[in-house]
Amino acid sequence: MQTDISYLLYWEDDTIPISGSMTFGNHLDNDIVVPGEDVADFHARVDLSERGPVVIPLGDATISVNGQEHASPLQLIIGDTVGIGQEMLQVGIEVETRDPDAAQSWVLRGDDDSRFEIRGELSIGRAANADISIAKEHISRHHARLIEHDQMIWIQDLNSANGTRLNNTPVIGGARMFHGDYIYFDKVRYQLIGQGGALTPVQHFVDPLRGTRNQPPPKQLDTTEFSAVEEPLLAPAEIPALDETGAFLIGVSESVDGEVLRLGIGESLLGRGDHCHITIADATVSQEHAKISVRPEGVRVTNLMSTNGTKVNGADVTSAELVDGDVLRVGRVSLVFKDIPAARVEEHPVLKHLSAWLLAAVVGVAALLAITLIF
Repeated sequence: MQTDISYLLYWEDDTIPISGSMTFGNHLDNDIVVPGEDVADFHARVDLSERGPVVIPLGDATISVNGQEHASPLQLIIGDTVGIGQEMLQVGIEVETRDPDAAQSWVLRGDDDSRFEIRGELSIGRAANADISIAKEHISRHHARLIEHDQMIWIQDLNSANGTRLNNTPVIGGARMFHGDYIYFDKVRYQLIGQGGALTPVQHFVDPLRGTRNQPPPKQLDTTEFSAVEEPLLAPAEIPALDETGAFLIGVSESVDGEVLRLGIGESLLGRGDHCHITIADATVSQEHAKISVRPEGVRVTNLMSTNGTKVNGADVTSAELVDGDVLRVGRVSLVFKDIPAARVEEHPVLKHLSAWLLAAVVGVAALLAITLIF
């Protein structure tokens, strides 16, 4: 179970649920008709994504968000006011179902292990009076803000000079954040950590050159690497049944055969180095070979300039989404990616037996009714 929310647009006395893709404009063929001489026939489109709604001006039209004009797509967050012509619509949410194991509170953790509890709204920037003050010349005075509402978190860039990135994706407007996400203000990085509930522990990304306060950098790295011999892609052997849900890598090469490696939420380093989250002791694997990011919207592998490259299903990749059953190769080592969602009810052994019992019971009752009707 997860906390499910609906995004809404409040317009005068109306409440408009946002679903899929919706158009707004003066023409009657729009999903939402917005009157006004300054409103185009098809003025804007709103698409719903995992991180929140995105408003897209159509043609030569412009829209305003929080009083600023925009002619290009912008991601919206709770509380934003969207102007289409003279009409103003405000973004809100409605909680449909709440996960009892969801985070009860949130902290932002820096690479230097600094921590900031997020309650209400936090300002971020170079200004001395910012709630999170970052004294770096490339940080804008008023760079971004974090919003906590109903135990959920949103980030919004405030037109900063050098931008805000969420898991290395530029934040254009704002976006909802999830447990384990990384947020970058120029080159300064923090990680969002949920507290309370039954959350999967996040991976703390380690810079091998700096280490962390609790983990100094390794004294010596073995940099000896060998070129991988070109071999045919290993067909996955019989994959062991997994009782847990989540993302996993399962070894199918000789050196890792049968190993089950769980991928935590956030970023995981894969390589030969001892400091990596996933360590593979093979001479064709680089010290830091690849990075795997586990996010609510999916799992992605990124090659880290490794000597022998990274392949997915036999094709060289710089960065690629992983889906259940993909074969990931690093050097000469092959691993199968498995993604087992919590909603896979039909495969749960207890529920399978329960379903079979219920089916037998239904058949039995039907047989008794048939006999009763005959006699």
